[in-house]
Amino acid sequence: MRLSPIQLRRHAYVKFSIIAREDYDIDHRYKISLDVRVAKSDHEIPKWIVRVGFKFAKDERATPYEGEIEVEGLFDLHRDFPNENAEQFVRLNAGVMLMGAIRESVMAQSSRMINGPLELPTLDAKVFVDQEDLNLGEGESVRVTQGDEKVLERTGSEKAAKIARSH
Repeated sequence: MRLSPIQLRRHAYVKFSIIAREDYDIDHRYKISLDVRVAKSDHEIPKWIVRVGFKFAKDERATPYEGEIEVEGLFDLHRDFPNENAEQFVRLNAGVMLMGAIRESVMAQSSRMINGPLELPTLDAKVFVDQEDLNLGEGESVRVTQGDEKVLERTGSEKAAKIARSH
């Protein structure tokens, strides 16, 4: 078996807040935003610290949940990995790994909450590399899976796209 050149050594939550709302609108949308920060140590074998923050809140109508989660990971990158590609490689791979941890934690926690499980959307991995796409866009909102509902559509100024999801 071949290991990846990037290894997650540990991850921990810096912030974890989910608030259930009892008076939400059935036809709701979440406004979501993403923040990714990367730092590299100066050690002989550098360590990379990546922090991913994810927020979801009501757009125009009340939503079942509002939340803010931030997780930080410590990563090793193989010493033979080309330095000129290192930051993008770390940003992409670490971002995907940490967002997966956020999605799983939100699902696990919300499944025990009054409004039922909340499945956060799967993000295009390019948002972790392309700084311009880190915020999903002014006024962009997304309909996410809530219990037995299906994801209906994602709207945004230039990124309007229909997405379907089955359980």
